[in-house]
Amino acid sequence: MVVKNLCEGVPRPLPRSAPDELMKLHHGVGSQPLSIAVAAGPFCTNDNLDYEPLSDLLHSAKHNDVLVLCGPFVDVNHPKLSGGDVDIETEDGVESVDYDTFFNFKISGVLETLYEENPDTKLQVVLVPSLHDAHHDYVFPQPPFADRVEGGQQSPFFPEEKLFTLDIPHTGGLGEDSKRVHCVSNPAMIKVNEVVVGVTSTDVLMQLGKAEIAQRPMSSNRLGRLAEHLLKQQSFHPLFPANGGVAGEPVPVDMTKSDRLRMPMSPDVLLVPSRLATFARKLDNGTLVVNPGQLARGSGGGTFASLTIGGLPKEALEQVAAKEPSTPIPHQVAERTAVQIRRI
Repeated sequence: MVVKNLCEGVPRPLPRSAPDELMKLHHGVGSQPLSIAVAAGPFCTNDNLDYEPLSDLLHSAKHNDVLVLCGPFVDVNHPKLSGGDVDIETEDGVESVDYDTFFNFKISGVLETLYEENPDTKLQVVLVPSLHDAHHDYVFPQPPFADRVEGGQQSPFFPEEKLFTLDIPHTGGLGEDSKRVHCVSNPAMIKVNEVVVGVTSTDVLMQLGKAEIAQRPMSSNRLGRLAEHLLKQQSFHPLFPANGGVAGEPVPVDMTKSDRLRMPMSPDVLLVPSRLATFARKLDNGTLVVNPGQLARGSGGGTFASLTIGGLPKEALEQVAAKEPSTPIPHQVAERTAVQIRRI
């Protein structure tokens, strides 16, 4: 048998918006370029549980519009967490806690401190769970973070404390500034102004790289080619078996929820954190794909990505609006985005 042709998939269309809507967002009163920071766990080095890289990131990103944090937040592979015995320092000394309470102290606590020390910040934080999060459901796709016991369970030893609660701050409320932290699923599609962002914390690029058996002769960029598989197969995890047949890369896919892995459209920006080399690249269909790397690597700091998305030219929008004001036009996000991969 001789293969004559490889039949690849076709990406779904990119999002579009009406010219008058884009005019308001890009050139309205007080409009500025959209700034998005993206980081993926682990968020602490492997020799301690101080979460210094995360604290440094929040200090750096407090002036951004959006910060996307992809797990793991409580890394099950961390040397000090993998054994199941989790100790934290409190006012009364060292205390053993469950994984949920550890998340409460280390992640919810630092987010609460961020907003207390910077009450004027407009930063919106998005939390994406990971399969390596010790405190969360080990199934893919994953639901958003939530209390394992709604409202928590009162501790039998300390009446003033509650167990099995994440206590993530600023996730509810009626006021405009009340909801600043948004818990989403893994994978997820989110919308920031007109920009549609697709994100998954699962290292699908690493798995695709090990499972790929054929490629186009003219394809020179391996990382971009791996990312294109997601768009052309319209899925955040285009592998079957779930690990691509690669030993040591278990992905517990729930096939009854496989519809949640599908892409309803091609995102303007695709975030795919991976252990592979960091990169930012415009794909053939116009999607901007970004691998921000890991915020902590071993005993040192890692990298994160900073995206600055400018507006479409005012003159071009006015011309389109004058001719066809109700006809949606493509966002062209990749052409107007500057990406920096920065070290922490």
